[in-house]
Amino acid sequence: MSEIYRGKCLVHYGQVALWDREDKNSYPATDGPLPWMGAKGICVAARNDTEVEIQVLTGEDPDDEGAHIVAEATILVGEQGLQTGNVTTASVVAFPWPKGEMKVTVYCNSTDKYGLDATCIWFVLEAVS
Repeated sequence: MSEIYRGKCLVHYGQVALWDREDKNSYPATDGPLPWMGAKGICVAARNDTEVEIQVLTGEDPDDEGAHIVAEATILVGEQGLQTGNVTTASVVAFPWPKGEMKVTVYCNSTDKYGLDATCIWFVLEAVS
C-alpha cells in the first residue's frame, strides 16, 4: 500500500469529498442522501462539525479493522490531479494524479453503515486507463 496523502480537515455539513482539480464543476451534485457521485468526483458522509482524518492510498485496502466500504465509483481526472477535503470549510488539499479514468473505493471507520459518525475516511485509488 502506498500513502499519497494523510491529513485532517474540518467538516461542516457532514461531508468529505475527492474530486478533479482541473474542472471547477467536478464536485458531485448534491442530490439526495450521501454518498454523491459524479463523473469527476465522489462525496461521502463524515462526522459533522469536527476534524476528520483523510487518507488517500493506492494498492491495498486500509489496514484498519474498523474500516468498511461506503462507496465506489469510477471518475475522470484531468491534467491538474485531484483534491480532497471539505469545500464548505475551505479545508482542501490538492495532490498530483495521472490524467485518465480512476476507480475510487471509499472506506470509513463509522459504526453507522453510511459513515455518519466517521472520523477517518480512506480513499483508495486505482488507475483504470
